[in-house]
Amino acid sequence: MVGALVTREFTGVTAHAFATETEPARARLVSGVVAMVRSIRVHPLMRKIIDVDPEFLLPYLVERRGTSTTHELGLMEMALQAGRADGSIRTGKAAVQARAMWLLACSFTLTAPVLADEVSLEELDGQLAKLLDRYLAP
Repeated sequence: MVGALVTREFTGVTAHAFATETEPARARLVSGVVAMVRSIRVHPLMRKIIDVDPEFLLPYLVERRGTSTTHELGLMEMALQAGRADGSIRTGKAAVQARAMWLLACSFTLTAPVLADEVSLEELDGQLAKLLDRYLAP
């Protein structure tokens, strides 16, 4: 039941994050990933899981992919294809690039709060945006 709730909540957050109409597609993808990270990081369900039962997340990080992750990867792959079409994203295998971006986003989602001691989460999110933008640039 908790898994279904997580899927419903995070799918909604992700869809909202990727709903922007920024052009070009690379800017839309970068802002979508950063928005997704910010939203999931502070989502009440995610905070509760981390506070009460962080081990719930472990299988989704080291053993298997959840439905939410599959949904996020699909949105990223579509955005990558749109960026190739408008020339704002470099060539490459979309599945590989989406997974690399997801791994980076996951790190910023789960561990950035631990490292936001001498720097702010906003500064770290700015660095995430730069990393993604440079990774995707043609």
